[in-house]
Amino acid sequence: MTTDLIADLSDLPKAIRWLQAKVLRQAAALDALNRRVVSQRLVLRTLDELGRSLTADEFRAARDRVADDQLRDRIDQTQLR
Repeated sequence: MTTDLIADLSDLPKAIRWLQAKVLRQAAALDALNRRVVSQRLVLRTLDELGRSLTADEFRAARDRVADDQLRDRIDQTQLR
């Protein structure tokens, strides 16, 4: 049993490095998403301060530029509410 435990623990540094890399990738992805959200909020606040919102054509053009199909579906679902 002790040798099994030693064998299991020998892979621990590799597992820790893998987990750290995964956390760093997720943190970078979250940071990128947060930056996009902040930019979008700035645009929406600016439009609100100007007293207007996106026209239907502007909205469709912006939605059509979204490359991620899953994100575009979420945008469409939001419009249905």
